[in-house]
Amino acid sequence: MLKGPILLSLDGSEISEGVIPFVRQLAKGFGVTVTAFHVAGEDGAPAGKVVRTPSGQEMDTGAYLKSMVQEISRGGIGADSAAAKGKPAAEIVKYAESKGCGLIAMATHGRSGLGRWVYGSTTDRVLHTTSLPMLLVRPPQDGRIKEETFRSLVIPLDGSELGERALLQAEALAKSLSLSITLVRVVPTATVAAGAMEPYAADPRLREYSLDAAKQYIDEKVQALTKKGLRVSSKVNLGYAPSEIIDIAEGLPGSLVVMTTHGRSGIGRWVLGSVADRVLRASNRPVFLHR
Repeated sequence: MLKGPILLSLDGSEISEGVIPFVRQLAKGFGVTVTAFHVAGEDGAPAGKVVRTPSGQEMDTGAYLKSMVQEISRGGIGADSAAAKGKPAAEIVKYAESKGCGLIAMATHGRSGLGRWVYGSTTDRVLHTTSLPMLLVRPPQDGRIKEETFRSLVIPLDGSELGERALLQAEALAKSLSLSITLVRVVPTATVAAGAMEPYAADPRLREYSLDAAKQYIDEKVQALTKKGLRVSSKVNLGYAPSEIIDIAEGLPGSLVVMTTHGRSGIGRWVLGSVADRVLRASNRPVFLHR
């Protein structure tokens, strides 16, 4: 549950501003305020200026943040703003943790040599530095983040207690925003598992046993959440975990993926941290990460 304000990191680009509709929904659902935060980087725009893209228009930082507060405030959301100068990632984490923020929200930036969007160095540094939950939104290839209303949560589980910590966040999100929940468990295929030297790569019977065990595990979680009055469904698939998670999430309109970043299963041995990394790099769905 979010108990403090949401820090929305804005760099003056339309991409970073595309997160505003999602932040507004979370703020309204949890009854918290939003702080629009801008950092003038050491090698970036001069102090007091922010460069907007793609037009390249320069605006005074104060005027820019004022316009963003007005945009965030639509619908009765409480909002304020703050600015700093220095290394963006360090300033974002420093401010968020000093002010007791409950969430850091950012858009991801950058492209790899293969044309696939990646987090961007600032987002990556914040993610690996802060202990706060993060809402991360990756723009599609046209660079425009589509405004959507959250309708469902996709919760990947790997069977570990650490992985299950995402359920605590998911339960709070589902209740506050009236969302349904889809629990996901992916059992690696023999091809995927072979690279990890899994024993059932050589014995299909062990794979079937693993699949049955995964279904039983997920069914137990579904029953526990259903008893709490939540709308819950589940999917247990064979395959490569990041791809399966992405396909499921993108097949559910208005979905939000909720993950922890350091779970590890006893079956398949895929580390949820690396799965979260791959989901962030390849999915167009917003991702709520809890460390």
